[in-house]
Amino acid sequence: APQSTSVSQMVSQMAEILGVPAFRLRLLREEAELAAEASVGELGLDIADILECVVMATEEGAVITLRLQGKDRGSTAAALAGRKVKFHFDGCKVTDGQTPAQLHMEDGDIIEVWT
Repeated sequence: APQSTSVSQMVSQMAEILGVPAFRLRLLREEAELAAEASVGELGLDIADILECVVMATEEGAVITLRLQGKDRGSTAAALAGRKVKFHFDGCKVTDGQTPAQLHMEDGDIIEVWT
């Protein structure tokens, strides 16, 4: 992301990708929430930083945590906008209707995102 990109802009892009309202998302670095008004440059973020995107619980109590790690310049959330993504867990494609319980997921499990 450009140095002038704000955290609120990143949250808006992630909300669109995930199909959830932006107010339910929180971006964290090392378990600390990033200030919405801060920019990438102000926070000193770079391609090596790992950010967690937490979707706050709804009435059903579901919480989804995404951990993003940039390994190359094209691996930002903005690069995913408008692209079709596929999710894989334990080497198998995750379908739309599958739940974490059906996949036998536990806290800390990783879902891979492929474009």
